[in-house]
Amino acid sequence: MFFRIIISVAMLSFYLCPAEEIDSKEENSMKAHAKYIYEREQKNTQAPQKLSREELQRGFNNAKTQEEIDNSNNIVIRKAYKSHLYLAIQAGVTFSAVDSNINSLPTLSVNVGYQNFLGILSHQLGFRIFVDSLIATNALKSLKTSAFDDFVDTTFSFVGVGTALLYEVPINGRWNYGISAGYGIGYMTYEDLFWDSLNGFSTNISLTNYFSYKERYKIELGFKTFFYHYGIYVQRKLGNITTLIESSNFARPVSIVMGFHYVF
Repeated sequence: MFFRIIISVAMLSFYLCPAEEIDSKEENSMKAHAKYIYEREQKNTQAPQKLSREELQRGFNNAKTQEEIDNSNNIVIRKAYKSHLYLAIQAGVTFSAVDSNINSLPTLSVNVGYQNFLGILSHQLGFRIFVDSLIATNALKSLKTSAFDDFVDTTFSFVGVGTALLYEVPINGRWNYGISAGYGIGYMTYEDLFWDSLNGFSTNISLTNYFSYKERYKIELGFKTFFYHYGIYVQRKLGNITTLIESSNFARPVSIVMGFHYVF
């Protein structure tokens, strides 16, 4: 009986306890819990940052081993050379013809410029702007030619500027394969000992394919053909200069060159 009285008094006290006091305790408990969660997040969570492409690449896939970190850093370093100044040195042969004077001329070409790969298609599409120079001559052959041989000293040269569109695809981690198509304008000269000569405005188109190693080193094989438009000329076999572009008297010079391309 005594215990029943004690239980009844306890239950009565609970029901008579103000509801505000219970709500206050629950609210304080929730606030304390929320504060604990907030402090833990502040301690263990890094605030978001605006990171560059390179910084994101360094942390790509949360690299854990030194090899993975090195590979990630190498990719970042190599990508930097996708858009840079470059120098290209090429050698090959240029075919020229004026009437019966047909020549295959040893050729040297140098061009320097800037290449930029756009931030789309994973840096596969790009362009170049450059200063171009080329000289093709068989003059050195005269040192080995007999005075009685039917030899004609012939020289062709071009200096100008140009631009090219590039597309490059990866082969593996270090090698890429690329192709390009270009267009140039400049000044062309042609002369031979038949006293045929052309000096004037010229344009050209080019096609190139290449292999790229670590973005900086390229081995290129290219084709380029030139179009003479107008200028100063001296003729013996050239015939009618006014219809030169359509004439077979002066075949458009064609250069095939292979060379090395270095990105600074």
